[in-house]
Amino acid sequence: MQTHGDVVPRDNEAAASVTRAHAGNDACFAVLSAQGEVLEISSGLQRLLGGIPAQEQSGPSQIFGIDDWHATKARIAKTGNAAWDVWLVNEAGGRTGFRMIGYAINHQDQSRTYFLFCLPRPDFTAERDTLVMSAYVDPLTGLFNRRYLEEAAKDAIAASAALASQVGILVLDLNDFKRINDTFGHGVGDRVLSRVATAIVDAVPLDCIVSRYGGDEFVILCQDLSYPGELAQIAEAVKREVSAPITIGKDQIMPSVSVGYARYPDNGCNLTALIDFADLAMFQDKRGEEAAEGLRPAVEGHAMQQALVDAINNQEFVPYFQPVIDLVTGQMIGVEALCRWIKPDGTILTPMNFIPLAERLKLIGTIDHTILQAVCALHARYRSELPEGFRYHVNFSAASFSDPERLDRTLDCLDTFGLRPQQFLIELTETVALAPDMLEGQVIERFHAHGFGIALDDFGTGFSSMSLLKEIPVSQIKIDRSFIMDINVSARSRGIVTGLLGLCRALGIESVVEGVEDAETLDVISDLGADCAQGYLFGQPAPFADVLTRHVGQRPHLWA
Repeated sequence: MQTHGDVVPRDNEAAASVTRAHAGNDACFAVLSAQGEVLEISSGLQRLLGGIPAQEQSGPSQIFGIDDWHATKARIAKTGNAAWDVWLVNEAGGRTGFRMIGYAINHQDQSRTYFLFCLPRPDFTAERDTLVMSAYVDPLTGLFNRRYLEEAAKDAIAASAALASQVGILVLDLNDFKRINDTFGHGVGDRVLSRVATAIVDAVPLDCIVSRYGGDEFVILCQDLSYPGELAQIAEAVKREVSAPITIGKDQIMPSVSVGYARYPDNGCNLTALIDFADLAMFQDKRGEEAAEGLRPAVEGHAMQQALVDAINNQEFVPYFQPVIDLVTGQMIGVEALCRWIKPDGTILTPMNFIPLAERLKLIGTIDHTILQAVCALHARYRSELPEGFRYHVNFSAASFSDPERLDRTLDCLDTFGLRPQQFLIELTETVALAPDMLEGQVIERFHAHGFGIALDDFGTGFSSMSLLKEIPVSQIKIDRSFIMDINVSARSRGIVTGLLGLCRALGIESVVEGVEDAETLDVISDLGADCAQGYLFGQPAPFADVLTRHVGQRPHLWA
């Protein structure tokens, strides 16, 4: 067995680059052969264990908690990764808890080794399990997440430049996913996403990395492309595999995806540029045209930019609202404003269809302010019908916050319509809150100093959610729906939510539980002491007048 602080497989510089993504002086990892023999072990893992683990006679891989090495390899080939918990025992008999994440490294000579990333977790608690796994793995689909893709693409591109090879990116968007959610509910929507994820993995070559990039968007990273038409063939294979019908009760869902692709270095020099190019091709594919790799991004980008500008000028971006319910009184105490693009033909587009492109075209700040103005104008129109203390939850992007005039423009807008900052909660995701401009400029602190409430959205899904409670002045925590989906049957999910609600009470922070879709879940979170709830049980996002008609002045628990 070899020991290294920075493992470099001798016969493959590309694999070495992948390994370096995780290798540092304190990194904990090991490399196993196809037969399960331990080939290499990092110095960081040695230091933590106080020595090299003893290899048991029953199989070297068993020191890493692998009882069936062949089954583990098969799982890695099928899903891209495998994860498990294990106690590692050093030569002195000491035990340290780890979460192991394994994936394959393919070598130029067609051989394969297996990289085990070892995450120390001495407590083995459910909460830590969730936080650790969310660093690199999407909890719904089991695919790699956006963070992992960004790291893997950076290393694949670096290896490609060194070896004069090519890397490909495919961007996939699930068609009509909003209709699936609206018709069948988010539970079914999640099942569809999981089935589609499995279909994508089944369709692509084993050395491709499949990730869930966000919402219903997936990105595939293809390393060391062999021939010019390979990306087109992968795109067609994915479309065929995804199109298999999904049976839900007595109904059948016929999923489909739109695909665009790009090639490094021909179409971009980094992941962002490649996704920009592939995105534009994907939009063309969504319109029923061929997703040609030869699409010129400058021309298409200009057309799409003009379409967004026209939509802003024509007031096609409007807020839809979802109620926030006080679980003590059963009354609506506020709403979250959600952006919708209503096109002239009546088509309604959700943010996942246009926000990524708007951010890249630097139009997102204008859209954010357009929605804020519309919210304020609606408040002025319906002021007399609203209960005392009614609050608005609004979402700003990181790019919007980076505008040095954002705070002044927001205050001027509120003042124009006779509103106060105390009537607003600004919802932040972890990605936005941790943006360098936000931290260095103390942007959140300045908004809070003027009276705006700060709500931490999707709490519990990010790797740094807990640390943010120390870094920023949080007024409200919104517990992510991923913890709620099975709370009626899962003791672990109920325990996590109980702990998060207890944390909120201890810190004096208001709690909102997201994703409440049925009365049984409502009863559970009410019994656990949640302050507020939000979800389809109380109504789907809708125009302001419709929300007011349903909730204002009505008896509590109208939805029961």
